[in-house]
Amino acid sequence: MNEHETVILHASATPSAPTLVLRPWRTEDVAALVEVFRDPTLRHWTSSGVENAADALRWVRDQERNWATGDHLAFAVLEAQPQHTSTQGQLAGHVILKEAAAGKPSAEVGYWTAAHARGRGVAPRALESLTEWAFDTLGPDGLERLELLHQVDNPASCRVAHKTGYRLDTVLAAAPPAYPREGHLHVRHRDGGRGELAAPERPRPRACTSHGVREHRWRMSIDQTWKVGALAEASGLTVRTLHHWDRIGLLSPSRRTAAGHREYTEQDVVRLYQVLALRRLGLGLETIATCLDVGVDPVRLVSEHLAAVEESIASLDALRHRLAYIQGELAADPARAPEISALIGTLRTTGGAGAESEQALRRHLDDDQMQTLRDRAAVLGPAAHYLLEVEWPELYRRAEALRTAGVEPAEPRVRKLVARMDELSSLFTGGDSGVSAAVRSAWQQEPAAMSGDPTVPADAWHALTAYLDRARAHTHSTA
Repeated sequence: MNEHETVILHASATPSAPTLVLRPWRTEDVAALVEVFRDPTLRHWTSSGVENAADALRWVRDQERNWATGDHLAFAVLEAQPQHTSTQGQLAGHVILKEAAAGKPSAEVGYWTAAHARGRGVAPRALESLTEWAFDTLGPDGLERLELLHQVDNPASCRVAHKTGYRLDTVLAAAPPAYPREGHLHVRHRDGGRGELAAPERPRPRACTSHGVREHRWRMSIDQTWKVGALAEASGLTVRTLHHWDRIGLLSPSRRTAAGHREYTEQDVVRLYQVLALRRLGLGLETIATCLDVGVDPVRLVSEHLAAVEESIASLDALRHRLAYIQGELAADPARAPEISALIGTLRTTGGAGAESEQALRRHLDDDQMQTLRDRAAVLGPAAHYLLEVEWPELYRRAEALRTAGVEPAEPRVRKLVARMDELSSLFTGGDSGVSAAVRSAWQQEPAAMSGDPTVPADAWHALTAYLDRARAHTHSTA
């Protein structure tokens, strides 16, 4: 056994998730590595390029060589299983300590989480275990600072950083075309304090290929914070609402004062804006959490928020003109009742998929059913995009990950996914069972056209739909 294979780390279990085991990668992980890299979200945020068993074996061998050189120390993150040994289990993620060496004052950390394990606190628990081990092991030799870098449109990484004590230190400038967006540099010091190395000695952060971020010439420090009362007043929310969002994990303050009081950072305020903007579009909190976990396009979000505000302004302007007209009528002749048409207009003002997939739908739905879908989408407005193109695909990815991991369809986490899928289906079909059946038929028979991904194999989709149907049947049998 190589010396590095004796390095085994652990992260404690939670009430809803098992103990994590962190150990160096092994060739026995190849099959599981290929499976987790089928997830498009993981491929989007990483640059590992694992497409098949040969790629996975090459990647694992690279990690073994990096352990031998000692500057890139990667761990497979496993969820412990009762039937497995202490160093086996289901692959849940990956953490790495990069460019670490005796005498160097800083190093970099990175991570990713398998799709089926998201939402169980794998990343923050594994990163915390790696961080403590790095400072314990290399701290005596001079390691004082760990850095975590990610692209600005990856809010999930921001939350992981904050949960593990990596404070937002710097916004890194974009450098198109290779790095089209700004990046975030998070920092954690060995002593837990906020002090930094003296400016002449401070190392410049390296390129972060796993998240598409690198440092450029200028940087902007982020230091302003808010207590819960101040943020509630500034945002127009109640303290009770912010406390509730903290409890459910939607928006949590990221920093603690020396006295232990929790404070919101500027990055938390950015997330708060995203939550409020998505809620303004009519999305529920569960959908908002899913969208932010996957990542939303900030340009689109602000544009849709702006469009909604302009629509509201136009509506209020129309109402103002109608009320001014009625006021003028009444001022001219108080005994005269305003015109009924004017009142009706005032009341009205006051109350006020891709081409290929649409072609596939038309082969399965009649004109009336298609109109039902269009009408429902129109009612949902901009929220339809986030429900249909962000949350719905993510629910299917999570279900497929559970299926391939061997999770029984009767388990509560599978049934919860199915319940949400059916809830979304009802939103778009109006509860019409005929429309629902026709849409499901389109997905079953033409998954590539419906998903917009020509590589989607029909057999894999059929296996997933059968798996979800078994979960539905179990739900109905126990209802």
